[in-house]
Amino acid sequence: MDLSRRVIPIFLLIIAVTLAINFIRSWIHLNSRGDIIEQARIRLEKKEAERDGLERKYAGIKSAPYIEKQAREKLNLAKPGEVVILLPPITPVVSVSPPIDHRENWEKWVDLFL
Repeated sequence: MDLSRRVIPIFLLIIAVTLAINFIRSWIHLNSRGDIIEQARIRLEKKEAERDGLERKYAGIKSAPYIEKQAREKLNLAKPGEVVILLPPITPVVSVSPPIDHRENWEKWVDLFL
């Protein structure tokens, strides 16, 4: 009888500790799932913002002024009565680098002072 009075509280304590540990694990697991959902929401917001930007860009590309500008610049097209003038591309000036002196440093110093 004395043994059963000691065993029951210990058994109940073990069950309580086990339940507490499982509760903490479940809480941590749910908390990490909340982080995953938050990251997915942030990615969704970024993709929606990107989509909105692309829709605005697409609306601008579909406009008549943009199409006309591209036809004039890239295809060299003109309206009736206009003349297209093509200028040659500007070529950069080629600079000649000075010749490299392959002498030893002491020879260069001798030439400098003597």
